[in-house]
Amino acid sequence: MLKEITRVLIALFYFCSMKPWLLFCAIFFFTTSAFTQPCVSAFPYNENFESTDGGWTTGGTASDWAWGTPVKPVINNASSGSKCWITGGLNNPAYNNSENAWLMSPCFDFSGLVNPEISFKVFWETERRFDGATLQYSTDGGSNWIVVGNANTNNCDILNWYNASSITYLGNTVGWSGNVQANAGSCLGGNGSGAWVIAKHPLTFLAGIPNIIFRFLFGAGSTCNAYDGFAIDDISIKEAVADAVTIDRTCLAFNSVQFSAAIGCISSYQWSFGDPASGSANTSTVASPVHIFSGAGEYTVRLNAGFSNGASTVTTINVVIISASKNILWPGACTNTADATLMVSPTGSSTPYFYHWNTNPPQTSSSISNVGSGSYSVSISSMNACSITENFILIPSGNIEINPVVSNSVCGPGKGSVITTASGGTGPYTFLWSNNATTSAILQLTAGTYGVVVTDANGCSKAGGPFVIVNEVRQLNVSLGPDKAICTGEMVSLTPGQYQNYLWQDGSSSAIYNTNVLGNYHVSVTDADGCSGSDTIQVVAADCRDLFFPTAFTPNDDGLNDFFGPLGNTTAAKQYSLQVYNRYGQPVFSSNNPMQKWDGLYKGKAVTAGNYIWTSSYLLGATKHQRKGWLMLIK
Repeated sequence: MLKEITRVLIALFYFCSMKPWLLFCAIFFFTTSAFTQPCVSAFPYNENFESTDGGWTTGGTASDWAWGTPVKPVINNASSGSKCWITGGLNNPAYNNSENAWLMSPCFDFSGLVNPEISFKVFWETERRFDGATLQYSTDGGSNWIVVGNANTNNCDILNWYNASSITYLGNTVGWSGNVQANAGSCLGGNGSGAWVIAKHPLTFLAGIPNIIFRFLFGAGSTCNAYDGFAIDDISIKEAVADAVTIDRTCLAFNSVQFSAAIGCISSYQWSFGDPASGSANTSTVASPVHIFSGAGEYTVRLNAGFSNGASTVTTINVVIISASKNILWPGACTNTADATLMVSPTGSSTPYFYHWNTNPPQTSSSISNVGSGSYSVSISSMNACSITENFILIPSGNIEINPVVSNSVCGPGKGSVITTASGGTGPYTFLWSNNATTSAILQLTAGTYGVVVTDANGCSKAGGPFVIVNEVRQLNVSLGPDKAICTGEMVSLTPGQYQNYLWQDGSSSAIYNTNVLGNYHVSVTDADGCSGSDTIQVVAADCRDLFFPTAFTPNDDGLNDFFGPLGNTTAAKQYSLQVYNRYGQPVFSSNNPMQKWDGLYKGKAVTAGNYIWTSSYLLGATKHQRKGWLMLIK
């Protein structure tokens, strides 16, 4: 019925165009059309133009749109069935000069559509660049028309949408243009479709709009029109749906898997790996994420894929992570007998496991028996699981050697030790001592006898010992040197050598004892082992009629022994000179005044501790004295 009404209205339109009351007829035509052609609101809308022309109408300037079966040199069939819409008539290998004609759709109501899209089959054979067609839409009853889409923007949601960015006789707009012919004089060839192709474009910008009409607008110049034209078939308008998505996975390790979606049309990714124990790593938004699973078990990996046309889909895949423990029973390891049993115990999968040993022939059970020394491996797999490989190396045990280092308990109880290393056999080794210790070394031992049993990885053992610890007392040979003779005001430094602890007669505990007082001095020392020793020295008055030079001084501003210089009969010294040199022979101090002493500075800076050489000459009475010696500067 709708088709019949449409034909009547078209006849009225042409009738009115020849009458003087054209305005009245036009008002009648459009008013009647609006009320007699309800908008299509049931989707999907599919029209193959086989039984009817689909209610699509034609118009414009020099229109030669035709509905039926095309019989032309290039376009000689419909896309499906036998009928389609085409310009230039059904059998004319040319279209009209100066044509600007349209094929217009019925009205569509997109109120119930969220992600509408349009697709159709298209075939074009026109002069390239000058002639061609485009698709337009209107939401105001045809007062204004807008081109759908842009040229050369094909992607996952846009397919074969325009191949020309500017068609001259379409007002330099985008569209389909070209042919399969070669250039013929000034007529441009090339870029024709050569066959029916699917064109598709999203219409999300029209979602929810109640009154929409479409039209294919065809334009041509006045020359070079001997081409088949432009044809349309199999039009579909529907709610866009997400493409089917499958998930691919690649095992990088037994618990590390890389995922990807086996379709390139996704615009957003929301992955969930079903592994809450992995924390924030349990989700990802990248296209090909890598996830390291937290443990053995079965996981459901979920992808929520979003598409640029607004559609989305959820796909899941099952992933199994397996692990395995292994065990070796080798009674004959110590004698290299081929009686070993190798076993694996996998976990993580609820489905059967599959085994493949590298034996000849390969064995397929969870254990193998009666094998000897060598390398063995087994590959373990299960449904949806990343396979794992377990390796076994059987090395027969040779003779185990025990190498001990025994240290007595020196200068006190509980200071002995036995430190052992093992070699031979097959590591690692375990140790069991007679005092129940299980380390390779036992320390802080009292006097006594100790033994050990060393066992290797194959269970072969060897006993070591007995190791005897005795209490060893060692007396330190401590010496403060010979008695010291000093002049009045002279400072002497007493040191017994390097030890851990010191105790002087006055209770002080420094390594060096400085004094200028005559008397007896005593020191007791202990070393790191707790051994002790002592010595006593006497500081006596010297014959100070001559000059004396200290052997050490401590320039630390403590008021004790802070300077180096002559002591004794300094007031009687004449023609005096003193020079001090470092170990490189460079002078660091000199003086011609016996009352001037060295404070340990050179050019205003403190010199380093160590040994220095000094020389001095002077007259006492009529006697000339030449002196030299070593000096220790102590800090």
